[in-house]
Amino acid sequence: MPSCPFLAEAFHWARIARQIAKRVRGPKGWRKRLEAYALGSFANALRVAGRLTAADRTLEAAKRLWHAGSDPDQVLDPGRLLDLEASLRRDQRRFDEALDRLAEARPLSRCPARILINKGFTLEVMGDYQGAIATLLEAAPLVEQEGDPRLWYNHRITLAVIYCHLGHFSEGANLASQVREVAQRLGDKIFLIRVVWLEGRIAAGQGRSKQALQWLEEAEQAFAEKQMWYDMALALLERECLLLQEGRKAEVRAASLGLVSVFQAAGVHREALAALQLFHEAAQRGTATAELARDVLRYLFRARYDQDLRFRS
Repeated sequence: MPSCPFLAEAFHWARIARQIAKRVRGPKGWRKRLEAYALGSFANALRVAGRLTAADRTLEAAKRLWHAGSDPDQVLDPGRLLDLEASLRRDQRRFDEALDRLAEARPLSRCPARILINKGFTLEVMGDYQGAIATLLEAAPLVEQEGDPRLWYNHRITLAVIYCHLGHFSEGANLASQVREVAQRLGDKIFLIRVVWLEGRIAAGQGRSKQALQWLEEAEQAFAEKQMWYDMALALLERECLLLQEGRKAEVRAASLGLVSVFQAAGVHREALAALQLFHEAAQRGTATAELARDVLRYLFRARYDQDLRFRS
């Protein structure tokens, strides 16, 4: 069972979906398609948990069931498994295949807006920020047509984060206020935490250090409570950039204590741990700089989806 509570819940519901699919009455072909759909959700939970080999095996089993089955009443979204496969290929760094699956999925999907959001995120992971923005702007009218607040949230926050990557903090700020309103209306705690983190990043980029430190610390603590360790590291390093800019090295030294051991226990991959260890050691010696913190922060954004990427300061 994964340690992260929301991921554990995802596994719980994916298992229930599989159990229900196996008990549904009806033609054999329909039951195969239904089980394939549920198995695809389980494969996606495995992907999010970082178990990519198991996710690949499970998704292949789902695809076999799908192709062996039938859906005469067209109840299920025929683009969904392709969408999930694209996400897996992205996490496997097989980007051309990910984009190919999304191209296949778009004309089939009942929700082309979701396909474009996935494509935009994939391009972000590839480092093609301009391409990602163009894709997400293309998705905007489709997202509005869907009228799904969660899809709307994912679209807007992804776009806002990419604007921050490029230093376009005014554009990010315009989106952040809209995203906060939707997250509050939904009452989703994780959505709200991500908004606080985003607002902290924007405040830092706009030179509002006091407000940025407050929001980033709030996000860091909330991520820690949810055992979202990688997100916690991003918030922590963003905050420590600001502290180092202000010469507050003692606070940075205290904040970095125990960081590496927490990430080791959480199973964060080796290269990310090495970068965090380097920063931790510099912080303890009092030689850490804001530039080093920013370098590690930029690296962690990219290394989240590339476990072989090595840190070079």
